[in-house]
Parts: sequence; structure tokens; C-alpha cells
Amino acid sequence: MRTTRRAILGAGVAAASLLAARPVGAQSIDVMRSTGRSIERAIRSQVGRALRPELEVRGAYDAPPPAIAISPDSGYLAMVDGGGGLRIIDMVDGHQVHRAEGAWRAVALGAGGRPALALGRSGEVSAADRWHAAPGRALNIDGTASAIALGGDRGFIGRRDGALVVLDTADWSTLATHRGEQRITALAASPDGAFALAGDEDGGLLAYAEAGATSVQGWDADTVTAIAHITGPLFAAGDQDGEFALIDASAPEMVAEWRAHRDAITGIAGLENGFVTGDEDGVLRIWNSRGQEVAELEDVWDGGITALGVLRRAGSERLVVAGPDRAVHLVEIASPRPVAQLHATRTGWGVVDRLGRFDGDATALQDIAWRDDDLRLPVENFSARYFEPGLFAKHGPARGGFLTSPADAVPEGLYAPPGVRIEVAEEPASAGAPLRLEIEAIAARPNEVQFLRLFHNGKRVPDSLIQETGRESGDLRRIRYAAMLTSAPGPNRVQAVARGWAEIDSVPAEVSVDAPGGGTGALRVTGIGIDRYAGRRLRLNYAVADAKAVTEALSRRAGRAFADVTRDVLTDRQAKRGPVADSFERLRTTAPEDVAVIFLAGHARTVGAEWYFLPQELTDLENTSEVRRLGISDGQLAEILTAIPAQRVLLVIDACQSGAVVERFEAAFGQRRALQELKRRTGVAVIAATRADQLAKEYAVLRHGLLSYVVLEALGPGPGGRLTADRNPADGQTTAAELKAYVEARAPALAAELDARIEGESGPRGQFSQRVPVTPVGLVSGPDFALAR
Repeated sequence: MRTTRRAILGAGVAAASLLAARPVGAQSIDVMRSTGRSIERAIRSQVGRALRPELEVRGAYDAPPPAIAISPDSGYLAMVDGGGGLRIIDMVDGHQVHRAEGAWRAVALGAGGRPALALGRSGEVSAADRWHAAPGRALNIDGTASAIALGGDRGFIGRRDGALVVLDTADWSTLATHRGEQRITALAASPDGAFALAGDEDGGLLAYAEAGATSVQGWDADTVTAIAHITGPLFAAGDQDGEFALIDASAPEMVAEWRAHRDAITGIAGLENGFVTGDEDGVLRIWNSRGQEVAELEDVWDGGITALGVLRRAGSERLVVAGPDRAVHLVEIASPRPVAQLHATRTGWGVVDRLGRFDGDATALQDIAWRDDDLRLPVENFSARYFEPGLFAKHGPARGGFLTSPADAVPEGLYAPPGVRIEVAEEPASAGAPLRLEIEAIAARPNEVQFLRLFHNGKRVPDSLIQETGRESGDLRRIRYAAMLTSAPGPNRVQAVARGWAEIDSVPAEVSVDAPGGGTGALRVTGIGIDRYAGRRLRLNYAVADAKAVTEALSRRAGRAFADVTRDVLTDRQAKRGPVADSFERLRTTAPEDVAVIFLAGHARTVGAEWYFLPQELTDLENTSEVRRLGISDGQLAEILTAIPAQRVLLVIDACQSGAVVERFEAAFGQRRALQELKRRTGVAVIAATRADQLAKEYAVLRHGLLSYVVLEALGPGPGGRLTADRNPADGQTTAAELKAYVEARAPALAAELDARIEGESGPRGQFSQRVPVTPVGLVSGPDFALAR
């Protein structure tokens, strides 16, 4: 039998005295008392003192992002990350919808993200209709590329031999090749493709118009380092020495020139009433249309600027700055000031704004943290008050609509959350035997311990199993608890988390104990699918088919992973509130070693801060009182999931918010926020997506909801006789984390394919801002577990 103990203190307590293994039984209580004195000394220094934390990003690339591109309609932001990978951010919902590893150095996007070009480090060019809809194909440009641009139906490739190649984006055929003398180092095109400007390593400029390409005379420049389109035929160019010029590509001629920076100009972007320049020292300058400097940002970040772009919407603008702090920043132009930063890490992506609000995927949110001396708090610990889905898009121009309004900005000061310690008072002799724990939480005034949560192998322990055994007040507030758990076979990892001031969670304190014995667990699948709602206008097409197909696929693919498999499927009139609650109640008969999967397909609605799954009795989705009365809220779901004894639980939600409700993006963002907190409160794995109205014809071709269709794909046959989602590692079984990864990658790509098909059949769907966010949310906490073979 092996016991490992770890105590991590959110108040910056010296860890050395707390990390050593300790004997169990009565002696462990003495250890608690003696260690408590060291905790008290460390926390007492926090009394009444606010911290001034700095943002720390682990897993960041060693190099800054070298390039960004914004589609002409501002619907998509593309970036090359510091590792050479390609990322696409949907600026409707602020979510990363595509990631491709590689060795890229530049990217270009057309309107709506279509078409797209990417330039490789070795000079190869790849083209795609949409990066997140289909893989790109290599282009034969009869040479080695050094720069790329897109405009209208034309692509522009600058080659190392100085040639400017003009392509037809319909079939990527070559329309013309214009010869130059030196390697092209910078290139830009007008949105309609009527004009382009290329700069070379010797300071030369080549202007393209429909009549041909002509050298621009009169600018005595060094290597051209940046070019941007301003308006009409007007372009701006910057060089290695900080010189700046305005060029009329239709003449072609130089309109004006001046020295704009002391260092090399590395980024230029056109504004509605001027332009902006950035240099390799991190200085950002904003100019009016007459070339007069109107604002400057200097010494506000660490690192030089590698690229600039502008997001435009409804007459409003936001500047996008790549490079500083190895991030991509959104800058408010009027002030000017940075308002949010996007970090692409090796594990994922995350966004943090100037107040401390955050968004991102589950993996990266553990890598992005606030640090003050020895205290390191991942931003996810701030979820209750600071998690803001769609944050990057909401800080874009003319958006807003934040779900959270934190009263305190994290960077300006916070009080450390409580310190927590946990000890094993009684070890289990075998699986199923009691595991007794003693926990202590200490907070320094003005902080407090709001409540304590325990997680057993990642799954939340019901509060009924935790008893408060003592409390002390004063400058230090100390609360002691005892808990009696039933041990699971094998490792029993228990974490204690206390919530304190501003609803900030402590760093977990953890112990781990092995319990021998026990058998293979069972799989329990519960599926709810509702097409025929009481309200006829609410009827759907495929929710019943989804529930039946997903539960069948999970049951069929269970293989040898489980000792037993049972299904519980409720559809249409079977899925009234009472029977649905009864089906959840039946999951209370599970054992700790079991796996429980709950699948929900039907209507959902976000009302205020709560998200509701809606049973069959619903008659009116717009009637908020009926939604609250009949719906199963995220809070009620949390209580249900916490009460399930099975420690490995997966919740899959393919929920539709249709009609007028679906047009309010806050509904989709509210669902993400509610489910993030649900995962944190329960420790269960959650995979969910906002499902567009299934009466829309783009879903008819699937015969399933988007998320359900992708889940079925993931559980279908793949390469080598394995399931499709069995990829990391490809070991013959599909886990919750692998299913999450597959769904997050595949669902946006499939949605893009459907969008393109509909546009091809009926023309453009209008402004991108009318799209419904369908990006899935995958939240997996605790140890991963197998679902199928």
C-alpha cells in the first residue's frame, strides 16, 4: 500500500515543510498541529495586505508570433504562433476554430476567411478555400516565395528572385508574372485586388495596377520591412531605418516621406482617418491622414512589434498588435491603451483583459496564471467572477455585452485566497473501505473561507460527507473539517479547494492513497432526446435520433473496457421533467469505479446567469417564468452530478437555442459560462455546443445535430481498425480527453463546410455577425478515462 501526501497553500507558505511523506494514524494529527504553526506565520504576513500579481504564461513559445492577418470583413483573425503553427480565431465568438502545426511564417485571408494563403519558412505556399474547412494544397509558383497577399479574387506572391506573381484565386492559375530585381520582403494588396505594392531588400518598390507593374521612384530607402494598404490606391511602406513613405500605386509615385521611428518599422496598418506604425523596440505610433503623430504607446509591454492589423465593425476600430510579451494584443485606438491579450501556448490558447477577465481552452488556462512571489494562481481559479466567454471578440469594435463586470481588477490588487492543508487520518485497508480525512483552511483578514470543496479522483464529493469540526476567528480565520469517503480501487487522489475573497479558489491541497482490490467498473449511459415539444413551434427534427444513436454507439463500442453496460433512453413524451429527474436518480446506484455518460439533446435557454435544459412540457421558449419553472438549471445539474457515486462522469450536451433567442450571442456565451462553472463545481467532463435551429437546411444534410454527428464520427471506425478519435495515444481505446479533442477540432471545420455549401447554393448569408456560434466547449477535469474500444 502506497501513500503520497502533498499540501499546497494558496497563501504562499514555504512548501518544503509540507511536501514530505508523513506517517498515518494518530501521529498525522500531531503533524497537522505543528505544521499549522508554520502556516500561521506565513499567512499572518498577509493580514490586510493586497497583492500586486503579474501575469505568468507557462508553455509560451520562445519566439513571438511573426505574423497576423485579418479578413476584410473582420470575421476571422489568423496568426502564426511562435512555434510556426497556424491559428484561426473566429471573431464572432472569440474562439480558436483551427490549429495546424507546421513551419509557417506568414498568412493571408480573404473575406469571411475565404480564400486563405500561408507562406512556409522554406518558401512554399499553401492555399485553401478555408483553413478550418479543408486542408490546403501546395501551389506551383515557379520559384521560392518570400511574401504573400490576397485581394478580391486575386492572390499575390512575392518571390525571392524579385518577381511578383499574380494568381486567380478561383483555380490558383497564374495571371501574370512581373519581374523585379531583389528579394521581395514585404507585400500588401487592396481589398478588391485592383492594386498591390511590393517592397524588396534593397529598398525598391514595385506597384501593381490592372495595367501592369511599375517601379516606384524617389524613395531612398533601406530594406523594406512593412507595407500596408491605406485606402484606394494609397499604400504605406516602412524600412529598416525607420523611414516611412506614402505611395500612390495608380501613378505610381511617392506622395510623402518622413522618419517615423528610430528603429526598424515592423508593422503598419491603415485606419479610417490615418494609419499606425510599430517598430522592433515595441514603440507604437498613431498618425492622422496628414501624417501628423496624434498618439504614442511606449514602454507598455515587453518586446518588439512583429505585425499590425485593424478590426473594423459598425464604424468602430480596434488595433491588433502582435509580438509584445509574445502575445497578440487588442488596443483601443482612441485612448490608446491595450485592453486584452491573446496567448497561443504549446497546449492551447487563452485571453486575459486588463481587468483580469479571461477566456480560453481548458489546457491553456492552467498555464496562464497570476503570480506574486511564491503564490501562483491559474486564471481558472477566478472562474466564478472573471470567466468571460468570447472575451477577445467582445473587446473587438462595436461589440461589448460582457456577462461579468468584476468590481476589482486583478492586476491592481487582490487578497490571497485561503491556505489549505489535507491529511489522511485513516487509510483504507481495501477498495470500498472508509478513507477518513482531516482538512484545515486558514484565511488572513479581510479574506475569509466561504466554503470548502473536496474532489475524489477529480469528481466532487457531496457536501453531506464533509463536516465542520472547529472554527477560530481573529486576524486569522481558521476552519477545520473532517470527511469520510468510500475508497475506489487503485489510486484515491483527493483534493481540497477553499473559496475566499472575490470568489477566488485556493490552490488545491492534495493527498493520494492506494486501495487494493476491486473489479472492473460498469458503463451506465443515459440519453435524453426531445423533438416533439408541447409547444409546436419548438419541435425539432433530430434530437431523438441523436439520443438513440449516441447511446447506442457508446454501448456498442464499450467492448472489454467494462464489466457491464446498461442504457436508459428517454425520448419525447417520456422526457418530461419528472421522468428525466427519475433517470438521473437511477444513476445514484452506480459505484465509484463505474463510468456514467449523460447525453442531452433538445432545447436550452440561458436566463440571467443560469442555463436551463428544457424538458418536453415546455410550450414557449420566450416565457422566462416557464423556463425557470420547468427547466433543469445548471445549478440543479451540479447537485445531480455531485450526488452520482461514479467518479468518472461525462456530460454531453447538444442543446438548441432557436428562434429569436439564438440571435442573442449572450445565450451561447452564457451557456459556456454556466458549463465552465458546472465543470468546476462537479469535476465531471463536459462536452457541449450551441446547436443552431434544426429547421435550418444546413443541418438537414447531416440528419443529426452538429455535435451529435461529430460524436458519432469520433466513435466510428477509423484507421488501423481503431475508432476515429483514438489518436493520442493510438492505443485501441478512446478516452474522454480524446473525444473532447476530436470534437473541438472537427465541429468547427464541419460547420465551415456547411456554411460554404449553403453560400454556394443560395448566395452569401449576409453579415458574418449573423452567424450562430457553434464552436464546441470541451472541459475535462481530473484523471482521463476510457469510454470505448
